[in-house]
Amino acid sequence: TVVYEEYWNHRLIDLLPKGRNLRALDLMCGEGIFLPVLEQLYGEVLGMDLSMEMLKLVEPGQRSRIFAGDALATPFAPGSFDVVVVRGGLHHLPDRLSEVFSEVRRIMRSGGRLVILEPCDDNWMIRAFRRFVYRTSAHFDEDEERGLTTRELRGHLEKNGLRPLRIERSGFLGYALLLNTDMNGFLRTINSLPWSRVMAKWLIGFDSLWEKTPVIRSLTFNLFLSAQKVD
Repeated sequence: TVVYEEYWNHRLIDLLPKGRNLRALDLMCGEGIFLPVLEQLYGEVLGMDLSMEMLKLVEPGQRSRIFAGDALATPFAPGSFDVVVVRGGLHHLPDRLSEVFSEVRRIMRSGGRLVILEPCDDNWMIRAFRRFVYRTSAHFDEDEERGLTTRELRGHLEKNGLRPLRIERSGFLGYALLLNTDMNGFLRTINSLPWSRVMAKWLIGFDSLWEKTPVIRSLTFNLFLSAQKVD
């Protein structure tokens, strides 16, 4: 699981602009697992989440400033950030994407970059599997979250003056086996074995090849996307 999370982080870093002088916001940051990565890249990093319970889980000692707030109406002034990251928060607000992106545009500086990682529902088989999981697992709430499609994300971004730059699909077998250990005892067991890191690297390689294969690459569970504020 840790190995796959690190792989995801590297994918996100590849989409982020570089520069210690840039100011970054981890929007809907949850327990702040991506904040240490942003701190290595940028001179000033802020994290915000609606849930105080999640913010209490942020590791102490980080230099990021943490705020409780609503992604639909943040407390920040216009043009506050060069970079905004949303790592898995948008699918909890699937019917309010336009409002979120409008707020992101407001708080971003001209030419600012938005980078997101979200569950992807582009393929009908992935949609069917995800709905089955959401309905049968206590870890998900079908009424409050769902996967997102590339088309709807692109549409809401463009409507709010955010131009998509790169869209990359990610995650199949490796994602299913390595990042869902809280749902299944068998998955927890295989991820605790001594050779689990070797297995994880092999599965990441498998997923990377899968994502590059034209016929089947839409059959993936997640997508990475970067977009730029246009004036």
